[in-house]
Amino acid sequence: MKNGQEKAKETVVKKKERRNGFGKRLVLKVLLRVVTLLVLLGALFFGSRFAFVKILKVTVAKKHALVERELTEVAELTLYKMRYSDIATIKKKNMLAKAYSIVRYVGTVRAGISNIADTEVFISKNGKTIDVILPRSVLLGNDITSMEIFDEQRSIFLPITTQEIFDEISNAKEEVAKDLLAEGLLEESDERACKMIQQMLTKFNFEEINVLTKQESVLPLP
Repeated sequence: MKNGQEKAKETVVKKKERRNGFGKRLVLKVLLRVVTLLVLLGALFFGSRFAFVKILKVTVAKKHALVERELTEVAELTLYKMRYSDIATIKKKNMLAKAYSIVRYVGTVRAGISNIADTEVFISKNGKTIDVILPRSVLLGNDITSMEIFDEQRSIFLPITTQEIFDEISNAKEEVAKDLLAEGLLEESDERACKMIQQMLTKFNFEEINVLTKQESVLPLP
């Protein structure tokens, strides 16, 4: 009788051990599957994040190249053009004779950016903001387009040469340029440049566009 009870107890113990062993194996399998799933999700997350960052960098680089190409194609940017007319008078007099020549001339002043390829471009890492720093405007030209003798009195004893007329007109041109610069010609040209470039960049779909000239420049975006 005792042997039968012991055998029964052994059978119960074995069944319990088998159940416990099965439970442990089941828990282990579940844990392994959870760990495997977490590893796969982590790999997928970091892989997709890496791919996104890489694609974003490529997109920003392409935008940067497109903006620079657009600016390079502009080359010289004329932003201010003014036509003016004036009169130059050359007078001479000595004991034997007197002479004068009055010349009416027309000139054109141009101001703008001589080489827009010198522009600095900074695009934020997310590609949403662009900072553009333009070179300062300069006087691009001050040319005489036409001239005519309005009135004159010549003398063989006191000739007025063509060079003297040119020199007088040249001096008058310099005065016109000085007056325009003193009135803020280059500052006005800078303002026009900023507005023009900002308008040009709207087609690239930036959320924020900042266009400055070098004297107003800020640190590049992080």
